[in-house]
Amino acid sequence: MWTLNRIAKRIHDKVLRNASIDNTRIYNLKGQALHYFEAEGLVRHIGYHKFANGNFAEILGNGTFTFHRPREPRAGTDFTTIGVKIDSQDRDEAELDQQLAIDVIEAYLDGRARVGVHAW
Repeated sequence: MWTLNRIAKRIHDKVLRNASIDNTRIYNLKGQALHYFEAEGLVRHIGYHKFANGNFAEILGNGTFTFHRPREPRAGTDFTTIGVKIDSQDRDEAELDQQLAIDVIEAYLDGRARVGVHAW
């Protein structure tokens, strides 16, 4: 999931520069996996984040990793500020190959009902 999260962020940054790149599949896989991670207690709600462009996200984490999950804007929400670096980073040796990361998440989701996920 960590690798998929990093891939999503790198794609997001590229989309900001090149609108022809489609990040829908990666963000959908990430959203599906986070739904089930939360349901299984692998991550929990930490807070909310409002980005400078107005996008709104729920922050989920487990003490080691944090993830942003796109959400509808909610009036009156207290936004949590946490020390999370959200800049994309180049792939490093600890990160799985992109296709392998996608395959792992797809295998995890195999046989699970697909849920609706919010997209920005």
